Amino acid sequence: GGTVFELKTNNSNSWNLTTLYGFPAGDGSAPQARLVSDSYGNFYGTTSKGGTYDLGTVFELTPGSGGNPWQENILYNFSFGITPGSGVLASGVTFDSTGNMYGTYSDGYNLNAGRVFELSPSGMNWTEKDLVDFSYQGGPAFPQNGVVFDKAGNLYGIASGGAHGLGVVYELSPDGNGNWTARVLHSFAGCPTDGANPAGRLAIDQNGRLYGTTADGGNLSTCNAKQGGRGTVFEVALNGSSWQERTLYSFQGGSNDGQAPFTGVILDANGNLYGTTLAGGVTNAWCSRGAGCGVAFELSPTGGTWAESILHKFTAKNRDGYSPGTGLTFDSSGNLYGTTSGGGAHNAGSVFKLTPETDSWMETILYSFQSKFDGSQPMGSLLIDSSGNLYGTTQSGGQAGAGTVYEITP
Repeated sequence: GGTVFELKTNNSNSWNLTTLYGFPAGDGSAPQARLVSDSYGNFYGTTSKGGTYDLGTVFELTPGSGGNPWQENILYNFSFGITPGSGVLASGVTFDSTGNMYGTYSDGYNLNAGRVFELSPSGMNWTEKDLVDFSYQGGPAFPQNGVVFDKAGNLYGIASGGAHGLGVVYELSPDGNGNWTARVLHSFAGCPTDGANPAGRLAIDQNGRLYGTTADGGNLSTCNAKQGGRGTVFEVALNGSSWQERTLYSFQGGSNDGQAPFTGVILDANGNLYGTTLAGGVTNAWCSRGAGCGVAFELSPTGGTWAESILHKFTAKNRDGYSPGTGLTFDSSGNLYGTTSGGGAHNAGSVFKLTPETDSWMETILYSFQSKFDGSQPMGSLLIDSSGNLYGTTQSGGQAGAGTVYEITP
């Protein structure tokens, strides 16, 4: 189940919704990750359920012509996993320069704790290859949020497990003969000196430095057995022949700061970092059981430290959303776009825009989801094309209640 839909702007500046594609019975459902596109305007993504084995799919959506609807092609059905229909961690995919796709899949099958896979086009079909199968044996487990490339063709990602059981940053290196070697760059140790439980997609800068977030941990003096920290932003960088991790910022939580950053960060041209947290900030009955509605933040390098600025505190009031569960996306003018999984006019989530002003950022709600009609709980970072159109996924809602893929045109 699920639908693909389009949002258009008319002359009165209202937002109109058009369903582009509805997933039929037995198809993939519950898309949770970002979309990518190719030069022909086709979209690619994953679902966490459905497909031949009800373990999720990798799909392609091709735009129709002459009034014809969008066409879907299932490129791969995940076939080894946990109980069918219970959901898996199927990430979004990443293209290389020759048109192969890469992603992560956490399935928990027997002693297998997930894999990094490659899909290669072969005529009209796609061939799947597992690059690495993770296990429970003290190493990485349950890889999340896909992978990113460096200039040399190495892949990087995050996973659970590791030396302390609190997550890792890992690297996969090709040997030129079709084989890949995995190594752990950093095992998180947790509060009070380190982050714990990395979450969200990694970002990589021009120098190969990696940036990400942990949902827990931090170097707060209040850390103890009951208070495990409120999350961090971290950097992992090559120093000589070894990789070193450092915590750039530890979130404080409460009314003045964020808590639980699940979405990773993005970089601007000046090396500043931007992201969201699920909690912290404004507290009311709607938001995270009293932990706060979440914030959008910026981190700026200042000498050897990083300074945080809160760009927006979400409130769940007056159509505003709460719990921004996806990362942020820049347009060419420096505006930021994202989604909230809750709130909006119908409490089914929203798409928002943050516009920089002289001393602040202005938030605009572009659209509030309506659940049954157009989806709810938007998931995955927004994709923006050269014309400024936004694309994303919702985990649930739509006519079949199993999620949507959508377009917003400003």
